[in-house]
Amino acid sequence: MTISRKTVNVAAWAAIGIVCLFYAPMSIEYMTQYFTSTAPELYLRSVSAVISLNPDSQVGSLVHHQVPTYVNSRWIMLVHTVTAGLALLLGILQFSARVRRNWPALHRFSGRAMLIIVATSMITALAFLFRTGSAATTSGPPFFNILLIFAICVLAAAVLAFLAIKERQIKLHQAFMTYMFAMLLTAPIIRIIVITLLLVASSESFDSDFMIGAGMAGPLAVFGAAVVVRRLGDRSVEPGSSIVDNPAIARFSWVAGAIGVVAVILVGADLVGQVDLPLAAVTAATVVLLLGCVTLRLRSRAVGNHQAAKDWEILQSAIAATPVVCLGLWAIYCPFWPAPVAFYCAVLASPVVAISLGYLPFALLRRKGGVRAAGATVAAH
Repeated sequence: MTISRKTVNVAAWAAIGIVCLFYAPMSIEYMTQYFTSTAPELYLRSVSAVISLNPDSQVGSLVHHQVPTYVNSRWIMLVHTVTAGLALLLGILQFSARVRRNWPALHRFSGRAMLIIVATSMITALAFLFRTGSAATTSGPPFFNILLIFAICVLAAAVLAFLAIKERQIKLHQAFMTYMFAMLLTAPIIRIIVITLLLVASSESFDSDFMIGAGMAGPLAVFGAAVVVRRLGDRSVEPGSSIVDNPAIARFSWVAGAIGVVAVILVGADLVGQVDLPLAAVTAATVVLLLGCVTLRLRSRAVGNHQAAKDWEILQSAIAATPVVCLGLWAIYCPFWPAPVAFYCAVLASPVVAISLGYLPFALLRRKGGVRAAGATVAAH
């Protein structure tokens, strides 16, 4: 039996809608427990129904350990969690084709509201992270670093989506809004991964589970955004018209990636030693996404869809260059953390940074206005 494309789309959006409707109220209500003793504690009650939050357990001890941190920034976190939850709910409305088609005024209003709410949520997230510091953040510098990257990426996407719609660049606007919403979904995705790991392998460290979730959620979300944007329509620039479509770039990314892998292994062996579960999980996820892009590129080329093939080649090249991105991030992080910690942070963060860098030209090729090189398009922004 063949499953239709429409059925897949409906099932995917239904799953996303259920996740948002379930998680958003917990996010909105979460910080009220730090203001009143009668708070319903939806998130903690939901989690405790699955895993133990007893102070003597590893999860419960961490939850109780984080109380002073949240109390110290409770107003900032209240604004962040409320606006993040509202953004997820608005996202369901914003991406409804029926709303866009039948109630365009409502779509425009909800879009403006969502951009303002998302900007507020990410600014307060950055404020909390810098106020708290990497040492006091859950799971330390690695998780702090990924949360920082997520917040910056979401905020940047919101700004780019706003600029695109001001110029009536509908496809470009859709691409950045899709990325923004996908990155917002990393919050529930991380929790789903963590809870699943705790149920499957309860002996594993909670800190380790959180780093696995954070390291995998970002690249998976961006890849999902690319799939959605591809389904929304083709790019505005013909294949071969942009510098990023040059086959030499794809070949160079493979060579640079291969050299980077060797360098990362040598540096990692000296600084970190053995590969732990978070590093292994993030590496495996990166390889799977790379193979996914290669498969989609080859399939698109086989059916004669050269636009799709070039789009997937861009993301494929970006993911292939992940080891190079890792080394670059390590160099950036070294002044802030000891070299081993900086390297660990770089390995966990490099997949989402690499695929996001590839998503940028992928999105910019949706810009109308004649055939332009991606470099010129970036310069125009």
